[in-house]
Amino acid sequence: MQLGIGAWRWGQHYGRRLKRLEDHYDEALASVKAAGASCFEPFLSEDAADRERLGKAMDRHGLALLSTYRNVRLHEPGAEASFDALTEAALWAKARGAQCLTINAEPLAWGKPQDKTDDQLRLQGRALRALCSTLSAEGVLVAYHIHDAELRHGARELHAMLAAVPAELMGFCFDPQWVHRGCGGSQVAVETLLSLYGERLCCLHLRQTQGGIFTESFQQGGDIDFTPIAAYVTQHCPTIPVYIEQGWEPGTPESLSRTDTDQRSITEARELFGS
Repeated sequence: MQLGIGAWRWGQHYGRRLKRLEDHYDEALASVKAAGASCFEPFLSEDAADRERLGKAMDRHGLALLSTYRNVRLHEPGAEASFDALTEAALWAKARGAQCLTINAEPLAWGKPQDKTDDQLRLQGRALRALCSTLSAEGVLVAYHIHDAELRHGARELHAMLAAVPAELMGFCFDPQWVHRGCGGSQVAVETLLSLYGERLCCLHLRQTQGGIFTESFQQGGDIDFTPIAAYVTQHCPTIPVYIEQGWEPGTPESLSRTDTDQRSITEARELFGS
């Protein structure tokens, strides 16, 4: 199994210190490697110079590039104007071995309970399908990713997007914790989503909460039972990349160094998957 670390937590780490991850690739990736990870899921930049710095840093630290992550605004007219630059960046990642591009359709406003209209969801679905078709023609598979907002109102946004794009054009990046939070802390919802869309699974993000708050490192004990998820992945898609995405939010303990946090998370995930 390819077990790695996602860039989001490191982006948080530097952002809270008024710094940019992009300016500290060597420091972050040295720590990721020291923690025992074999791969790293970075944010996909449209800046060619930044991509080259990232690629060289990943080479120096012996980390595989198996997928990349990108937020894309798709619910507004003219979304297709950004596709050429995104395709160029995705082809760079593909040339370095990336198996998929994890896409998150941006919300109306981050962190606010604002919901897209049906017309916006229809527009987004058409744009998402067009993007997936464009990238598929270049040999790049899109993995659809969500946060908790897409689970509101019967998970209408999640279901609408997965219905809008066929499985051969778009896979699913499963993030159980966002599903759990978005569905009111429901383990049943997590397992139901896995049963509905597990066959599209091409990437997995791991994050745990305790009492509804992100834990400092990933752990098996907590609000979410990851046992059925690990069993499914082990049986049906054991080669997909699995990333620790243990984030910070108010109330999250901060007693460990970043390397120790990642190392504990990697160790716990290996125990979970029996690898």
